[in-house]
Amino acid sequence: MPTPYDRLKLAWVATDRRTALNRTVEEMAAEGVNRVDLDAALGRLLDDVRAAGADDETEEEITGIGDRLHGWVVESRRIRTKPATTLGAAPPFPADPVQAPVS
Repeated sequence: MPTPYDRLKLAWVATDRRTALNRTVEEMAAEGVNRVDLDAALGRLLDDVRAAGADDETEEEITGIGDRLHGWVVESRRIRTKPATTLGAAPPFPADPVQAPVS
């Protein structure tokens, strides 16, 4: 079974890669892939693209999906994911730190 990163690499070489990338991330989120894993796959793809000398506009094709994934866009454009349930995975959003009682 291909990893999220493998699936994003395939979408990257599509004729309309912006649409293919968005659709692929949306599909994986609907299949239950958590935000942590999707974000890691997008980060790896972004690293590859940067290493190949991509310009800002090309990078934006990937970072824009990250914005949707992290909720930094209008509500209707957000990509919804299920919380991470694997051992050691980070929660979907950072929790408030628990503070020790003051004596």
